Amino acid sequence: MSSWKQRLSQATTDWLGLPPDALLNVARVTCLDGRKVIVENATELVRVAENLIEIELPSQRLMIEGRDFVVTMVMRREIHVEGEVHKLTYQPVGGQAK
Repeated sequence: MSSWKQRLSQATTDWLGLPPDALLNVARVTCLDGRKVIVENATELVRVAENLIEIELPSQRLMIEGRDFVVTMVMRREIHVEGEVHKLTYQPVGGQAK
């Protein structure tokens, strides 16, 4: 998204009092009790393993580490994962982990 469109979207969300994910191209990650992770506005399910799930987001990659993972739902822009979550790590595209 071009910078003027980004600034306009940001100003609109601020003015209307909306959460950032309403108009901006950002992901929302919800972790429930360390057993379920819901990722909204996901771009791609990159890797699925018993102890690691990798999900591409609009501007970074999310790594979910733990064990006994099962992907329970994949929709157009939403992914649900269940298992024992130990760690969530964000890695910028082409950069180091946060």
